[in-house]
Amino acid sequence: MSSILKSFAYAFKGFKFVWKEERNFRVEVGVAAVALATAAILHFSYLEFAIIILTIFLVLAAEAINTILEDALNKLEPKYDPIIGKIKDICAFFVLLTVIAAILVGAILLFHHLNF
Repeated sequence: MSSILKSFAYAFKGFKFVWKEERNFRVEVGVAAVALATAAILHFSYLEFAIIILTIFLVLAAEAINTILEDALNKLEPKYDPIIGKIKDICAFFVLLTVIAAILVGAILLFHHLNF
């Protein structure tokens, strides 16, 4: 197997881990599907679709990074540690910021199409 194919295989394996283990990731994918369907129904422009897609992938990437850090920190220190707890809380905040940004972007585009 070529190194490029191996890289894609590893990436898909990572996707399967995140999909299987992270409920929030699955919820975010579901919300993304609704957002894309809504954009299609309302005839968003190509640029608006690109903005929605980039926003979706930002949220999903943030969730994946959060999972990476949580798993690494849990392996490093299985018992509760206040510093590790602080790092995990900040990672969760990072994901929350991307979700808030996605909601704002979606609302702006939606209101534009609904003539608000």
